[in-house]
Amino acid sequence: MKIPKTTTLTLSKLTTTKGTSGGQVKTWSTVQSLGGSLQPINSIERSQWEKETTTVDWKFFVSNSEFSSDANETELKETNRLIQTTPSRTLDIVGVENWTETGGYYKVFLQEKK
Repeated sequence: MKIPKTTTLTLSKLTTTKGTSGGQVKTWSTVQSLGGSLQPINSIERSQWEKETTTVDWKFFVSNSEFSSDANETELKETNRLIQTTPSRTLDIVGVENWTETGGYYKVFLQEKK
């Protein structure tokens, strides 16, 4: 499946470092930018992915060839997020479907931070 690059999102991961006072400091750091297609979720996918405490708003199709390294590709997981600059959106990853074997892409399910 050829993924049209209509949207660029930045993959970010939460990193923990030691602060000057000895405590832990958590910050979001950029992994890389990814071109793909951001689309609203449909009702069938919504019923599959939503849980009591999770709302799913968007899906993002991204080709596995977009990743600059295998290490970056492994960061596409539920603890991380995608950031869109225009319009400004923060999208938490709530699920990932791996279609790389049959179609060469990932379908990422996202919850928009309000």
